[in-house]
Amino acid sequence: MVMVLTGIPVAAQQMYQWTDENGVKRYSNQPPPETAEGVRKTDEIPHDAEADRLRMERDRKAMEERLEKERQRRAEREAIERRAREERRRQEAEQRQQALEQKVQDLESELEKEKRRRRRGFWYQPYQPPVAVPLPSSSNRPGHHPGYMPSPGPPAAVPMPSG
Repeated sequence: MVMVLTGIPVAAQQMYQWTDENGVKRYSNQPPPETAEGVRKTDEIPHDAEADRLRMERDRKAMEERLEKERQRRAEREAIERRAREERRRQEAEQRQQALEQKVQDLESELEKEKRRRRRGFWYQPYQPPVAVPLPSSSNRPGHHPGYMPSPGPPAAVPMPSG
């Protein structure tokens, strides 16, 4: 009887939801006016501190798990990207190595050719075909036509320069 007089609720209170004449949704633990439309009545759920603490703990754990999963996904993505970069660098280094090896082979081949030339003892100038030098038009010697000049002959052997 004391509880009824002091106003402490013995049972759960009622909650009301309705739309007023201006179209605004209202919530209250007091009954709405008679003109209210779409009235919904539900039981108010009293606050339970222990349930609230458990819910917050569950939410915190779920958030930590999501963060940990995101960290793992990020670490995996970074590892994949790092491996891809390393593979590209390895391929580029391999290509540079192959190019250098080819250049070394080319230089060794040129050196061997030069050594063979030097072993012969003489270096020959490359053959140059004869060039026709036109003569002045006043030269009309018999048996010759204007503009003809005989070739100087084969190239002479020249000793190879040392160096």
